[in-house]
Amino acid sequence: MSINIAFVVGLSDAKALQKIAPLQSLPQVVRIDIFRRLPLQGVKLFWLQIPRMFRKSVLLAELSRICLLFITAHRYDVIIGCHFKYHCLWAYLASRLWRKPLIQLITSDVNIECANYFFRRAILNANACGVRGPVSAKMLRRLGYNKRIAVINNAYSIHSEKEEHSENILYDLVVVSHYFSYAKDFPWMMEVLHEVNKQYAPFRVAMVGSQLQEKLHNQIIKYSLGNVLYFFGYKSQSEISDVYNQSRALLLTSRYEGLPMAIIEAMAHGLPCFATRVGDIPWLVREGIEGKLVDHGDTQTLVSTIVNALQNPGEITKMGKNARNRHNALMPRFEISAIASAWNILLNAAVH
Repeated sequence: MSINIAFVVGLSDAKALQKIAPLQSLPQVVRIDIFRRLPLQGVKLFWLQIPRMFRKSVLLAELSRICLLFITAHRYDVIIGCHFKYHCLWAYLASRLWRKPLIQLITSDVNIECANYFFRRAILNANACGVRGPVSAKMLRRLGYNKRIAVINNAYSIHSEKEEHSENILYDLVVVSHYFSYAKDFPWMMEVLHEVNKQYAPFRVAMVGSQLQEKLHNQIIKYSLGNVLYFFGYKSQSEISDVYNQSRALLLTSRYEGLPMAIIEAMAHGLPCFATRVGDIPWLVREGIEGKLVDHGDTQTLVSTIVNALQNPGEITKMGKNARNRHNALMPRFEISAIASAWNILLNAAVH
């Protein structure tokens, strides 16, 4: 059976391709039409072009994308919504309009995404759902979803030569976020770093991500972090690896998450993680083994956790080795063949 797919996805090329690459490898998938505001090309991939005059305005581009999806949805065997804001809603409405099978890919915290009535309805009425990990799958079941669920990881491969923390450590913590977002809660992070800096000196934090320095300008001044934070802007994967190799641990202060790739990358480089207990992070980072987890907003606990660890290098080294071992054990789940098998399960559940 040949399958033609309509895929509604966001603007990050890297994240989109990580999700789509396993689909491309399936022999029964012959065409994947991409519905987003900017082009994305590849094997079996076709971008449904938005007129250039509409691309100058986000609103017009979005309206154009919706219209294209609604007009052409009858061509497809299945519609996939990659769950970010309203992508799942457009996919759901198109599937209802043309009575087409629907797969929803939930990439963030299930409870947060389903807090909105319309998004919850779009998810719970899907023929099959992909999630980021086993914690998310349990959340979805608790909300009453009784159809097929499969874990869809982002396909990736990282090879690091760093076996243990070297003497070339420049940064106590590293923060990696490709873009500034509400979910990452950078204002709270700045408060935490300010408190850590008062108890542990000298303290240095590497910040990797686009526009972080500009967005955090006022917070840096407020908390006197000018001599603590070192901003690198956007970096390629190899350049990010260099920063990981010069750091002792990863910090993540998210309000909500799915399964952050930054944690997986850090673990590949032998870094333990200080993170919030949200999404599938507790499954990936086991408390006290590969890192330390706290509730979001618990400043005192996170600060004391970081300070105590930094004052005990042996603990960081031990957790870093555990993190690398955990990463290596889980790596088969992130291979294209494994993710393609999960996609195959979802497609069979939706189409047949």
